[in-house]
Amino acid sequence: MVGRWLLLTVGPVLLTAGSYCLSIDREELAKEPAVVIADDVATPANGAPSEVTPLDSQCRVVAKSLQPRLIPGSVILVRPPFVVAGNLSEEQLQRYQRDLILPISQALATDFFDTPPTKPITIILLAGDRSYREQSKRLDDVRTECYFGYYERNERRVVANVATGNGTLAHELTHALAHFDFPGIPEWFDEGLATVFEQSEFSEDGLHLVGLANWRQSILTLAVKRNELRPLTDLLSRQEIRPGREEIDYAHARYFCLYLQKRRLLGPYYRKYRANIEHDPQGIATLRTLLQVESLDEADKDFRRWVISLNSK
Repeated sequence: MVGRWLLLTVGPVLLTAGSYCLSIDREELAKEPAVVIADDVATPANGAPSEVTPLDSQCRVVAKSLQPRLIPGSVILVRPPFVVAGNLSEEQLQRYQRDLILPISQALATDFFDTPPTKPITIILLAGDRSYREQSKRLDDVRTECYFGYYERNERRVVANVATGNGTLAHELTHALAHFDFPGIPEWFDEGLATVFEQSEFSEDGLHLVGLANWRQSILTLAVKRNELRPLTDLLSRQEIRPGREEIDYAHARYFCLYLQKRRLLGPYYRKYRANIEHDPQGIATLRTLLQVESLDEADKDFRRWVISLNSK
């Protein structure tokens, strides 16, 4: 059972147990030419061959096509609906799969996502900055400025530098799963939900993920004090993250989702908004009903007071 000991944070922390440390410098494995595919579609306890599903077959196809595009020294695990790869050892990738990817996915399904993935999701975990940048260039022909990780939506692919911590994996995996369950999710909510879990912990029963305060709080607090935060109605009605204002908008979206989570309304809002999207595309009427307010101005004022109060705790 995964408990509160497992913290998902963006920072210089790897998996919490010592066995998760990269005892071998995998950045030095460029001289190894092999890319190993470990195919482990589940076998029943009686040892009889299991029925191969279409998703199993699709994952194997993705793994084969991915193989020549990975940096040398990489391993690929076929774990439907996931294809997990990277320049870590097979044992380390298995632990990420067992102790992070699956528990995160199950917790998010408990609180938010009712539609499971119907196509493969690729998750590529890199041991450090150098291999992360090399792999990003090889896969997507980009030299990303973000050294944590990213999600390539068209390819359903997460790429993460695990040397920066586990929060990036939680953030990007939230995107990947949300896009199956709520294809029309607006950008502000997509990013707000994902950023909640970039710093979070499992509940004591291991069934839920709980967002924690992080570095975005200081950005948001300053924006509130300087009156630079756009109204809540504007956040929901415009729905997108504004170019040039990303830091403030990401912090705004994250902490408004956290504000809802503190009131045990984040999951209900997500599911009701998803259900009402055709009739309430901005989610404003749904939010007013859940918060029991006549106007979002009232909720906005309470949210800003809550943000300021966080600094006194």
